[in-house]
Amino acid sequence: MTGLFMLYIAIHAMIVPSVSPKEQGARSLREVIVALGNVAPFFVLILGTLGGLYYGVVTTTEAAVIGCFLSIFLGAVFGDLTVKKLIAAMHSTVNFTGNILFLIFAAYVFSYAIASPASARS
Repeated sequence: MTGLFMLYIAIHAMIVPSVSPKEQGARSLREVIVALGNVAPFFVLILGTLGGLYYGVVTTTEAAVIGCFLSIFLGAVFGDLTVKKLIAAMHSTVNFTGNILFLIFAAYVFSYAIASPASARS
């Protein structure tokens, strides 16, 4: 699938050249440092979450909490995360999680109905 996706991107870029950036030559050291600074928050998030797991300092649940707090902190410091956007994200998360939990509950009820002894008599 990855190979096919890469092939699709290459063909699409040849047909529509405006969708792909043009090579601009060698980069200066300043541009490289700025680019590394732009991805540094992602490394902090990954190291903060997975680093504790790999070193055995935290459990998976604690690592998830660390990841959540780090993403909120980094979004507020380096991004445009505001309290209003955070509350909207929490509402969206609760809505999405509620939908999934309803599906799990419905599957549980359905499996109970199929496997119950009362249904075997009819």
